Amino acid sequence: SASTDGHSLALDGLQNGKLYQFRVQAFNAVTGGTGVANIQATPTDLCLNQPPGKPTNLRVTPAKGMAQLCWSGVENNACVDQYRVSAVKTAEANFRSGFGSLPVSKGGCANISSLT
Repeated sequence: SASTDGHSLALDGLQNGKLYQFRVQAFNAVTGGTGVANIQATPTDLCLNQPPGKPTNLRVTPAKGMAQLCWSGVENNACVDQYRVSAVKTAEANFRSGFGSLPVSKGGCANISSLT
C-alpha cells in the first residue's frame, strides 16, 4: 500500500511471474474517497525477446590522445548485457575494435586511449 498526490506510482519489490491485483482509489480530505479502479498484472523481465535499441544521449569529451564516450541507456529500455565500444579514424574504412565490452545495463562511460 502506498499514497501519492501524482498520477503515477512505481512499486518496487514485486516478484516476476507472480500475479498482482492493483487498486487505485481517488481520495480527498473533505469528502473521503469512494472511486476505486482495479487492474491485474504480472511483472516480467524486460529482456523477453526484445533486442536492445540504439544507445541514447551519446556524447563525447575529447582530450589529448583520448576521448570519453558516455550514453544514457537504450531507446527501448530493453535489458543490455554489455555495450561494445569501438573507434575508427574518419579517413579509414574499418572500425578499430579491441576496447573490450562494458558489463552495464543502464548506460555509462568508456575511456578510449591511444588515439592520434
